[in-house]
Amino acid sequence: MRLYQITNLLGPLIVGLGLGGCGGGGGGGMAFIPAPPVTPTPTPTPTPTAMPAPFGLTSSQQFATFGMLNRSDAGKYNVEAADPDAIRFSWSAEANAYEVTLPGFAPAQLALTFPGNNPLAFHGIDASGNRLPLAISVWTPKDVGLNLSYSSLAFHSTYPEGGTDPFISGTFAFGIPTPAGYAPRTGTANYDAKVYGHTITDNGYYEITGDARLTFDFGGGSLSGYMRPRLFNDWDGVDRELGQYDFAQTVYSSGSTRFAGKFVAPNGQGDSAFQGHFTGPNAAELIAGWRAPYVDPFDNVSKSMAGVWIGKKQ
Repeated sequence: MRLYQITNLLGPLIVGLGLGGCGGGGGGGMAFIPAPPVTPTPTPTPTPTAMPAPFGLTSSQQFATFGMLNRSDAGKYNVEAADPDAIRFSWSAEANAYEVTLPGFAPAQLALTFPGNNPLAFHGIDASGNRLPLAISVWTPKDVGLNLSYSSLAFHSTYPEGGTDPFISGTFAFGIPTPAGYAPRTGTANYDAKVYGHTITDNGYYEITGDARLTFDFGGGSLSGYMRPRLFNDWDGVDRELGQYDFAQTVYSSGSTRFAGKFVAPNGQGDSAFQGHFTGPNAAELIAGWRAPYVDPFDNVSKSMAGVWIGKKQ
């Protein structure tokens, strides 16, 4: 499975959902300036250097984040929303490091686990300098695709296994939030997004993949669209369509940097929701968190799935 290719860094990923709070969406300008290129100086005995800022995602304000979260004691098929402020991710220019707060872990700075070898694998260091039982893999925009510039993904879990009780894992999308007052107020636009999620079944943990299309009428203040999730597990050879989830009860107003709504589930009844935030200048991209019911095609039982979207204006 594509997401499970990082398990050598993270350990098993388990599903759940937390809709992370959007940080930095308020007033006050913010420069979308990529990190300057680093010109290495060859030396016969390289020494560790400060962690570079990947992706160009540095900001004086907290990133917008949306994510899913799971605790191993949550119960069978149980998918619950985390507190809106549960996931925080930011860049500290003073420390020259990313700082993260995740449910179940102390606030931490990220440090490369394999300096000079694997630029995606990190671990957390607390304020006292102690290494936390937290592994985190941060993707680059090219890993996500869609030619992104202001948004990306991260995956985290307890590591080593047994380091926390219960075992904790999750995924979150993050990005430089479009500041208030800088979202379009005229015209329309489509955003194509990728779906990243998980679900718990009797057969174990499955990925939710797929695509979503969000259509905004910036002048009229309306949002429509759909999500087309798929149940996926490459180990078991599973790749099943779960139908089209049309948007309903959407919440969006002209000039807003945030949006929300629910789904019309094609099968099964259950609670559903999504909420998101534009990222980048002029709402160039977006990230969102979602949860929805589905009917498991293998046992015809209604279950829950949850995940994130990460998308780009077309």
